[in-house]
Amino acid sequence: MWTNPNIIAEFAAQKLSINLSNYKGVFIDFLEYIGESVRQNIVNIIAMVGTPYNYIIFAPFFQKMDESETPLTQNMSGREFKILDNTGITFYNTYTIKGINNKLCIPYRIYGIKHN
Repeated sequence: MWTNPNIIAEFAAQKLSINLSNYKGVFIDFLEYIGESVRQNIVNIIAMVGTPYNYIIFAPFFQKMDESETPLTQNMSGREFKILDNTGITFYNTYTIKGINNKLCIPYRIYGIKHN
């Protein structure tokens, strides 16, 4: 249904215009930033069309960025997305404890879940 054409680039807040009229939901693969040009598939999520609030949170607390941060919070990130109707999916900025970082929680692929 959709594949991110540039998974190394930041993914800013945006609406992806995708015709969802024949689908009851979507399956989204998200990628996480783990290095300069490296992404890793961390999580997959199912969301239903008409859902006003979805949130993906990554908490790879096994990596420490520097000694001043605790392992639990240093890389925690979250991105909200909404599928209010069948015209597409709206993704918002990714937030971390330090603010916006759109290198994180990158939508990679979207698959449709058809009506019965």
